[in-house]
Amino acid sequence: MTEFVPAWLSFELSKALAPLTRKQRTTVLRLAEARIADRSMDTVFKRADCCARATWYGKTRDGVPVPGWRDDPVIANALQVATEHAHAFEDGRIERAIEKTRLKIAEAGPAAVDKIMLLMLRADSQSLQLRAAVDLLDRIAETASHARDGVGHSTVEILRNDLSRKLNEAANGNAAPDVDQ
Repeated sequence: MTEFVPAWLSFELSKALAPLTRKQRTTVLRLAEARIADRSMDTVFKRADCCARATWYGKTRDGVPVPGWRDDPVIANALQVATEHAHAFEDGRIERAIEKTRLKIAEAGPAAVDKIMLLMLRADSQSLQLRAAVDLLDRIAETASHARDGVGHSTVEILRNDLSRKLNEAANGNAAPDVDQ
């Protein structure tokens, strides 16, 4: 049987695992994997390449407690290091997925803005123009909140409120819409 080698195995973790037997290493790595996947540790103890539950937690022989593998400081340290590395790897994987999604959204943004602007300028009703303009400003506000150039919500909110007021006035017949400003 091939030894289990997770993607998150590192030099530091290899050093922590070095003094352990193959079965101890596999048990430690599988337990760390189960912890980050929020799976029961019992799933690990049922595996042929891992220790049994009683071996991990300890047992009683003739009324005398026999410590389990978890009580061994070297194994406990290896499990701690393995769990930390597994969490770091999983966190990095999630961050990479979020960044990839953010980039896809950023790439699609200009086309969406163009469509909203076209609708804003060519819509037959002022109600559609208003909704398109407000949607555009909402997207600008969202982008500005994530940008590092210091543009904040306040400037965008002023523009949004001003545009909403002008379009509402135009819809009520109080003034002509002035959407070019």
